[in-house]
Amino acid sequence: MELKIQESIYKNRSHASCLKTAYETLLSNLWPVFKYVWPFALFYAFCAMMNGVLNTSLRVDAFQNIVNIDTIVMTVVCLLLTIVADIMLTARIFTMLNKEKLLRTTWRYVKSQLTILFVVFLLSAAITAIIYAIVGNEFASNPQNFIYLYGYVMVLTLVISLFSLPYAYGFMRYMSERECGVVDIIGKDYINGVRYYGFIFIVMLLSAILLGIVFFVIAMPSFVISTAELLSDMGKAMLGDQPGLPSYFKAMQVVTYALTGFLMMFLRVYFILVIYYMYGTITERIRIKKEMKG
Repeated sequence: MELKIQESIYKNRSHASCLKTAYETLLSNLWPVFKYVWPFALFYAFCAMMNGVLNTSLRVDAFQNIVNIDTIVMTVVCLLLTIVADIMLTARIFTMLNKEKLLRTTWRYVKSQLTILFVVFLLSAAITAIIYAIVGNEFASNPQNFIYLYGYVMVLTLVISLFSLPYAYGFMRYMSERECGVVDIIGKDYINGVRYYGFIFIVMLLSAILLGIVFFVIAMPSFVISTAELLSDMGKAMLGDQPGLPSYFKAMQVVTYALTGFLMMFLRVYFILVIYYMYGTITERIRIKKEMKG
């Protein structure tokens, strides 16, 4: 399947235009996207639902000081299946853009993510080594100093997030252009991403705000159900209260988790489209700049 895109990808757009065009593209292809992606979204939703149920079991065991090996093993297996489902769903979405076979797109997606994770790991290790060289073992002598360690972790996370932003361009180019190599993601494409850092930052920030609001609305039933169950479990474990949840609560929980996970498919499609149009804008700006230089 190929998305019906009325405008050219390679067009000089503004920040808001990238978000707007992505929305219009998704809206005009809503039913074709659903028919093309739904089996993979259903598999992902099933894994997300199982994760929610198993995490609940782990929480109950923790309140009761019970170690259930079977539940832990099932949780780990389900988590691995969720990662596989996430990769397959994302790769399926990309096949609508690059018109490649699913197997090849999946392999390219995995390689790109491993490459980015490797660079992030090296950066994290370097920053951690610098912090340790500065503070040494001071934190071990005073437990109150762990709040400062938490601050260092927050700073590390912020630095890595800001450092990783330029990869968005190289990642999308690698997933869209067959001739692009994985080394380009951490090479010339990362440099191009740095040159347009401000544009990437604003587009990603606006999309994060928008998707955060929509995600909050979609996931609200799951949040409510999780909170109700958490309070019930705490009451039983700590106060000896009787269960106050209705008999159909577990079925309602399963359906809610599965439906929430399934609807996230459309948010993912939209976010990928935003990055896609952002990549097209940067590519067009690079082309225009080269022509101006002669």
